[in-house]
Amino acid sequence: MKILTLCNFFLICTLSGYPQSTEWNSEIQSSFIDISGLFGLDEFAQVTTIQYRKGRFMVDGFHSFSWNEPGKTIQSFFGAGYVFPFDTTGSKSLTLKNDFAFNRVANNGSFLRPMVVYKWQWQPRHTFYIVSWLFLDTRREPLQPLNGGTIYLANTYSLPFKKITFRDELRILFVTINNLRDVVGAVNQLKISINRNKFYAVSNLGFSFYRSDGLTQWIWNIGIGKSF
Repeated sequence: MKILTLCNFFLICTLSGYPQSTEWNSEIQSSFIDISGLFGLDEFAQVTTIQYRKGRFMVDGFHSFSWNEPGKTIQSFFGAGYVFPFDTTGSKSLTLKNDFAFNRVANNGSFLRPMVVYKWQWQPRHTFYIVSWLFLDTRREPLQPLNGGTIYLANTYSLPFKKITFRDELRILFVTINNLRDVVGAVNQLKISINRNKFYAVSNLGFSFYRSDGLTQWIWNIGIGKSF
């Protein structure tokens, strides 16, 4: 018990020496698109995200609900992680984290989602990402277990001006759902933010150019929101 108390005291003292920040966003979307960008639900949705950082530790969350049935959850997750920087500037880093998620789009599934994120800011306006996660179905005896994984490559381009900032992100994704479906696709997100009051407009366009069930699919939405 004394060792545990000392460890907790050491951890608190260590964290207190790091700066902390909290950021969150809330937006309304014309239709819901999940975190992968390739699956959605044709319902007006409210999406709220929050991230808390202290030093290299981070905690984040995501919650979306339907305006067709106000208050009914579409997708929600919460998790924590740790960032390992590769240099003093922070231009290269590796983040390990784990989420617990609920997704109504995925047949009301609940999941554990271990995740790895590699970030490389290779130019001042360009940042490259490799993001992968597993999703592990935690439901008891589901009729169709939904286990699998996702990996995507992304490049983010930011163009700041005095009054507004443009941000464009292009992703190439691969999603596999064990014994059910494989999907390969591309997603592009364009976001225009007003610097003074942090309101923004966003659009998402995704296309599944390969699906193991033989179908192809376009998916898109638009939204408006505010950062805090």
